[in-house]
Parts: sequence; structure tokens; C-alpha cells
Amino acid sequence: MEFKDFLAYYCDRSNAMETFWNFYLVVALGVLGFVVTAKAEGGKQFRAVILSLGFGLFAITNAGGLWQAAGQRNSASCAVHHSETLLKNNPADRYVQEVLPYVTSPTQYQVLLVHIIADILIVGSIWTITLWPLWPFVRRTP
Repeated sequence: MEFKDFLAYYCDRSNAMETFWNFYLVVALGVLGFVVTAKAEGGKQFRAVILSLGFGLFAITNAGGLWQAAGQRNSASCAVHHSETLLKNNPADRYVQEVLPYVTSPTQYQVLLVHIIADILIVGSIWTITLWPLWPFVRRTP
């Protein structure tokens, strides 16, 4: 493979990670939006349990996809840096030197840590909104 192929693969894996994070953000905000706007009637705890379990299953699946995409992106990053050493005497060396500093990525463990912290915050928010009786955004009608 050539440098441009490795770079294209790196960009493809970066787009895959971005897609996973965007999907995660949409689902997380949707769940929180539902919890905030749901009527404060009976069965709040049951609804919170169902939403927490559903979000937890989604988060595990999403984290697995992100783990794979991050690993592939790191492999592509290593391949790009390795192919750069093979191109030392290439006329395109200037292009390589300009692009190379931007071909970096977090490790799989860093991605997983951010995901876990976000998961804890989302599930904690679900339960805080559900159990806190004086939540300011919930209107109680007499």
C-alpha cells in the first residue's frame, strides 16, 4: 500500500469513530430529553429502570464499536507513520511532513474511559431527574 492509501484508511476510521460518537450523543440527549419532559405520574422508578437498562445495553454496544474503530484507527496511524519512514527520499516528502503531525489518535483505553465517564453521568442524570421531587423543569399540576 502507498502512503495515500494508509492515510485514506486512517480518515475512514476517523469518520467511523465520529459516527459512533454522534449516534451516542443523539441517543443520550434523546433519553435525557424524554426523562425531563415526561409527565411526573406514577411509575417513575420503573421508567427510570427501563431507560437505564436500555441505555446501558446501547452504551455497551456503542463502546464495543468505538473500541474496534479506535483500534483500527491506531493501526492505521502506525501504518501512516511507518510508510512515512519508507518515503524519506520521495519528492512528496513536504506533503508527508505537513500531514504527519495531524495523524494522531487516542488509545482505545482513553476512548473507553471517556465513554464510561459519559455513561455514568447519563445514568446518574436519569436517576437524579427521576428521584429529585423538586426538579425545576417539571411542572406539577394540581
